[in-house]
Amino acid sequence: MRTLLLFLSLFIAQFSFAQDERPQLQMGEKSPIANFAAIDGKNYKLKELLKDNDKVLISFLRPVWCPVCNFRTHELKENFEHLKAQGYAVIVVYPSPLDRLKALAEDAELPFIVVADPEENLFEAFKIEKSAGKVRNSIFKKKVRKAAKKGKKAYEGKKYPKKGDKPGPILPADFIIDQDQKIIQVRYGSHIADHIEIENLLQ
Repeated sequence: MRTLLLFLSLFIAQFSFAQDERPQLQMGEKSPIANFAAIDGKNYKLKELLKDNDKVLISFLRPVWCPVCNFRTHELKENFEHLKAQGYAVIVVYPSPLDRLKALAEDAELPFIVVADPEENLFEAFKIEKSAGKVRNSIFKKKVRKAAKKGKKAYEGKKYPKKGDKPGPILPADFIIDQDQKIIQVRYGSHIADHIEIENLLQ
């Protein structure tokens, strides 16, 4: 446990203590972005995805080196077929560089649409929160410590460097988009492991 807390403290320590409080998107608003350029070179349009799916889940995660978000990555992977059966298309956006994200996607054989956004343009459009305080306080959450432990194990010995990767104190967020490209459910994370629960997505 002490080692895990030290590990979390080290990557939190790099952030400034500024807090970015921007207005959040609300249910009923239209998705601010309709096209997503994935790491496979394809451009995915919401209107096209919604022809074959009932809704689109868009998840914003932290960088590939974050074990907490690696746990969520694998959680989505493991439940991908169930999500598809429930009518979801899944897009996951990371603030990591393309080469680093491609390495993770290949190593983990990710089945969903993976988007690299190192310039954080999508993060800005979806009003993703940055809060050094909330990121720092995440280490005290039992859910975060549990996710970090499982996420670290899920790397299976693979290493993804932090050098050149400066996302700041990003918090995760999830959006569910309906046939009209409107947000029907949204979760802005209050800590770094705060997402819409898989069981709630599959209801």
